[in-house]
Amino acid sequence: MDKSLTFNKTDFRTVAGPSGDVHASRHPDSDISILYQKALALHQQDRFCEAESLYRQILDVEPRHPGAHHFFGMSRYSQGYSVEAIGHLEHSLRLCSTKPVYFNNYGVVLKERKQYEEAKAAFEKALILNPDYADALSNLGLMSSLLEEPDHIAEHHLRTALRLQPDHRDALRHLTGLLWKNKRYEDALPFVEGLAALDPDNAELEHQLGCLYGELGEIETSKHHFQKASSMPGGKAV
Repeated sequence: MDKSLTFNKTDFRTVAGPSGDVHASRHPDSDISILYQKALALHQQDRFCEAESLYRQILDVEPRHPGAHHFFGMSRYSQGYSVEAIGHLEHSLRLCSTKPVYFNNYGVVLKERKQYEEAKAAFEKALILNPDYADALSNLGLMSSLLEEPDHIAEHHLRTALRLQPDHRDALRHLTGLLWKNKRYEDALPFVEGLAALDPDNAELEHQLGCLYGELGEIETSKHHFQKASSMPGGKAV
């Protein structure tokens, strides 16, 4: 099962990150507000060093700016500095405890540090603030699996995430892994097909479809997907 979580520096959409943060400076027309928007735009483009320079400028002037602390921390995390990231994320939560995205992203960093119980609590807090937060539901489903809770708990969280956002890639991957582990091949099939539809040039997904159809006894369909996979760049010869 894919152990990734819904924060990925190459897929900012799923983070509900800077573009989803609506923190406003106490002086919305001030230089701080302008700097913050510029920093978020740079962060969204993975231009971390430039974004961090602006976050630091903001914090020099307004050290209690929760957004600057939070996204400076996430920028640090994206570059592998999780210890430094945690400090800024926790500071942002002390300053502002009402944003679901802050708790979700904090949970992501805790998970990477293998603090699974604490990560689960962070995702649960995000969902208290926003019960329809698909990212947090997907992450909570993964935490349930990592904590070896009964599979139906993780499945419930993941299916709820997909009802809210049917194209949620991480939820699709996590649910596929969970169902495959339990040899529920027929149940897994529509979710692998969903992933393949989102990523039609992915040879690995075509190979997975070949395996699934093989397990279901649909040999010709299985061969079709294996042949399609082998014809793709990086595909496996069958």
